[in-house]
Amino acid sequence: MVAFYDEINTRLSTDHPVNTQEFAMRVGKDVPLLFQPGTRWSYGASADILGAVLEHISDLPLDELFRKLIFTPLGMKDTDFYVPKEKRPRLAQLYAWGENGLQIEPDPHLGMTDYRKRLAFFSGGAGLISTLSDYAQFANALAGKGLHKASGTRLFGEGTWRYLTTPQLSPRQKTGIDWPQLKGYTYGNLLRVLENPAACCTCVPAGEFGWDGWTGPYFCVSPEDQTVLLYLVQVCGGSTSDIVTRLRNTTFGMLG
Repeated sequence: MVAFYDEINTRLSTDHPVNTQEFAMRVGKDVPLLFQPGTRWSYGASADILGAVLEHISDLPLDELFRKLIFTPLGMKDTDFYVPKEKRPRLAQLYAWGENGLQIEPDPHLGMTDYRKRLAFFSGGAGLISTLSDYAQFANALAGKGLHKASGTRLFGEGTWRYLTTPQLSPRQKTGIDWPQLKGYTYGNLLRVLENPAACCTCVPAGEFGWDGWTGPYFCVSPEDQTVLLYLVQVCGGSTSDIVTRLRNTTFGMLG
């Protein structure tokens, strides 16, 4: 996979970039399995493969499909896989911590290297550019069990919502989750789900779900009290810092 991602980055600026469908086909053909499916769990490219499946079923590029079914209905005007010229002054610089403090991130990966043009590879698990207000619309739809109350738009049914947010991993599979910030968590379908609040010393109730991204965005939804928490910072790994844990505990600790 490392070699394949290197190839994706190398071909980005050529006339033959890797597209979403080639990505899925190559992973299936050329990359050996890490283990027998179902026996373990590991963070991987499953969301990217799902994106290719969605393209094939809908006969639309993933960016167009997202725009048609999600972004436009929810009023997410600043969310896409690329940034047009008129919006580039608003694009935040991505940073990372180095030996001398914060520095510009020198090596964005997963094809996320140039947001000034429309890409060929639309990652189902990475690469979207957005804003706090846009992200809030999507998070609020998840908090509404698929219903975006502000617009009356239903993205999916409550049965699908339960499927996405119900813990799916066996005790053996959960041993693959070795990140300190995810103690007490399992996974549903493409989302972390909190099973044991005491294990991660949090006052967030069980059932909280969400995601934290490599480039700094963090969101969580607590179905029990219909609360959404969003924290965005353009620093690699910023969403897994102690600040997020303290902010989450302070926020939910104030709720009655």
